[in-house]
Amino acid sequence: MNTLRKGTPLDVKYIIFQRVNTAGVPLTPQEMRHALNQGSAAIFIKELADMESFKKATNYSVESKRMQDRDFVNRFITFFIGYQDYMGDLDMFLNDKMGELNKMTSEQRDDIRVSFDKAMKCCYEIFKKDTFRKRYKQEDRRKPISKSVYDTLSVNIAWLSDEERKLLLKNTEAFKAGMIRLFNDKKFDFSITTGTGKKYNVEQRFTMVKSLIKEIISL
Repeated sequence: MNTLRKGTPLDVKYIIFQRVNTAGVPLTPQEMRHALNQGSAAIFIKELADMESFKKATNYSVESKRMQDRDFVNRFITFFIGYQDYMGDLDMFLNDKMGELNKMTSEQRDDIRVSFDKAMKCCYEIFKKDTFRKRYKQEDRRKPISKSVYDTLSVNIAWLSDEERKLLLKNTEAFKAGMIRLFNDKKFDFSITTGTGKKYNVEQRFTMVKSLIKEIISL
């Protein structure tokens, strides 16, 4: 028997939860995070997952079943507020940062909500139904949404100022062409395809997209 006292660290609770989550139908990682982070954090993530801008940007294709949509939102929030803290354990990182939401003020969460909404709208305005999907050639068929493309694009765009987003939107075609170049770059393609949670790959894709955006808004 494991006794979890009030002061038990959140990461310890998560590890124990993972170990006992074996009988019946195992919970998804997001369902475990939801169970461990009740309160403002769980409510806030659901609110963002229900936003029309998120649903539209993901073409209504990310289901709420088993909290898939909340997993996407959790990824955005985690990298948006804590990218510099990432050490390579994605599951633990997502859980830790969700826990931080409970310690934030309503004003701080509102700032995240606004940034999330702006990022979703900007991404959709640029890529339309192709948002958060890999595209190696213009004539390729539309592919499924990629979580690694999603977190990299959405967070980098959320970090921009309103003026920078306007400049990016002004050069939509150049940005889309630039993303196709990135998808065909072996280093970038590897970072969004293989071992996407590894620290090096996360830094690789975030840095390359950030550099591309900087190039485009400077046109």
